[in-house]
Amino acid sequence: MFEQYTTFGTPSPVSEADLETAEAQLKLRFPTGYRAFITKFGKGVLGDEHLNLTYEEMMQDPEKYDDDENTGSEIRVYTPADILDPAEGVEAWRERITKYWFWNEGADVLSKDQAVECVVFADTTVGDEIIFHPSQPDQIYILPRDEGNIYAVDGGLPGVIEWMFSSGTLYSSFTARCFKPD
Repeated sequence: MFEQYTTFGTPSPVSEADLETAEAQLKLRFPTGYRAFITKFGKGVLGDEHLNLTYEEMMQDPEKYDDDENTGSEIRVYTPADILDPAEGVEAWRERITKYWFWNEGADVLSKDQAVECVVFADTTVGDEIIFHPSQPDQIYILPRDEGNIYAVDGGLPGVIEWMFSSGTLYSSFTARCFKPD
């Protein structure tokens, strides 16, 4: 499923047991593709080939790596441990979202009441949040960091990755698919 990804570094895959424990604790099934991704790669960042460059290398050709076009085009997929973390995981996220909800323009896609039942399982490096509702785990929602709209994408994790990297809706599209472990 993720064979076309170039990997920079050595991944630290999550075990099936850890994944199954999280699903049991949360009483849900993760989106299609999440299991394949997390048990192959583990924690890290998805993006284009610039993931393998240092800041100094990017500054040699700053127009090519213009922050306005590429910032946010990296996705972090959370591990089960991240999702279950008491301080920063799904419960803390639900509390924060309840308190600071501002996606009212997207209420026809996902209401606030539905959103606080969701599970955050990924984000972008600039703060867009990627969530799913346990009743429909393959329907993914993107809560943009700087607009009140909500985007819905079908197809589980592979669907949202392709939408984020190809649609050009939130960020410039690109064809390279790379992963860099944390």
